[in-house]
Amino acid sequence: MKMTDSGFEIFKLDFAAPWGKIYLSLYSHGSVLLPMMAYIYICYWKRGNFHCHPIREKLEAFVTQAEPSWHLIAVNISNEFRRNDTLVIRLGTTGKLVITNSWLIKVSLYDVNFALQRDASLTCVDSDVHHISPEGAQNVQYLTIQVKSSTPRVEGFSFRLNAEDFHTINDRLQHNITILPHVSFHKSRIQHFLEVFRTFITSNPTHLMEEDPELCIGCMSIAAEVKLVRHCVEEGGENPCGSCQCRPMWCMDCMGKWFALRQDQNVPHLWMSSKCTCPMCRVTFCLLDVCPVRKIGNAG
Repeated sequence: MKMTDSGFEIFKLDFAAPWGKIYLSLYSHGSVLLPMMAYIYICYWKRGNFHCHPIREKLEAFVTQAEPSWHLIAVNISNEFRRNDTLVIRLGTTGKLVITNSWLIKVSLYDVNFALQRDASLTCVDSDVHHISPEGAQNVQYLTIQVKSSTPRVEGFSFRLNAEDFHTINDRLQHNITILPHVSFHKSRIQHFLEVFRTFITSNPTHLMEEDPELCIGCMSIAAEVKLVRHCVEEGGENPCGSCQCRPMWCMDCMGKWFALRQDQNVPHLWMSSKCTCPMCRVTFCLLDVCPVRKIGNAG
């Protein structure tokens, strides 16, 4: 691409020129060599029932008398991953952290790390605050967490996590995350709002249910805690509240995050008096309409 009097013009490759023939030759050879190299790599990994595959080498570190084959371990991980209570947390733009009942799995662009929850110890070793993040939020804190396993031959690994997801992950682990003394938590604008949101919602009328609520479809880690029931007395207006017919599907934190992220980020002092739409049916509601749920017969 080059600049001309009329603007930008796409640079055209002249294959008749000497350097054009060199580029064409490199392109032709590369288009053949790269697929061949990929095929050779696949054949190398497949040799001996994937004996040389890096994922197999990592899974073999967990082989025991109870599970004498890496195939059984892979099937166990696959079965747990398919459960509805599996927690998946995004790590940046290319990675994710998967937490099942027994496993802790970090998936990155070119690697996968495994750790058994019962043998893993997690330590928060560092934190840093950024004024902008890939999610578009401001003043976001990221935590660096190291994972070490007591299982022999299992490599440790680390990951960077949004501080807002810390408690969600910690609640799903068999052992609490150790926080080093020099690590301090910074409360974001969203976290401050969630504290006020929880306090406000608990003072609203309780919605009684005859059966146990389902898991929150936002985090899939705790049961749904709120139901949208119109209680405000506003009539008419530009965008009046409506009647939501959706069943309880969200916990307080997920509903609070949904509400906060759809407000004007420049005027947080107006959030409590603002409105939002139901994540499912898009009916308008205000905070007076967010009611905590409780099963009939349960104290609370």
